[in-house]
Amino acid sequence: MSAAPAGRLVGALYPLLLLETFGDPQRFHGTGCRAANWACVALTQGFRRTAVGYSAQPQTPKQVFVRAQPNCFGAVSDPRRAPGRRHPIGAVLAVTAGATLCDMRGYQAIGQWVEGLGQTGAQRSAVGAPPTRASTPSPA
Repeated sequence: MSAAPAGRLVGALYPLLLLETFGDPQRFHGTGCRAANWACVALTQGFRRTAVGYSAQPQTPKQVFVRAQPNCFGAVSDPRRAPGRRHPIGAVLAVTAGATLCDMRGYQAIGQWVEGLGQTGAQRSAVGAPPTRASTPSPA
């Protein structure tokens, strides 16, 4: 298989699973994104791209909006044994993708980001437990 020419769309070769976009909350309220079923998952740390990499000082944090294609992670087979299946694999992959988009690196950072979702965020990502007990994936 050869690489696609520069500038050529490769969507025909690989299915799109997750879409992302960023918005400046000082100029953009995200109304259109929310109306189109995009979810605001977090804020960035505020760094921006420059010609030589990233800015040294953080600027305005941007909102991170994502939209998953219907059941995009549901087709992934679960390699875990039954005792390790506390949450569906699709939900674990969804929150991991969200945390990674928000620049969380490593199990501990991703776990802290997921804990910060709270019960509402956990329910939106399908990792929520019954209302009597908050339950999000742990870094372990």
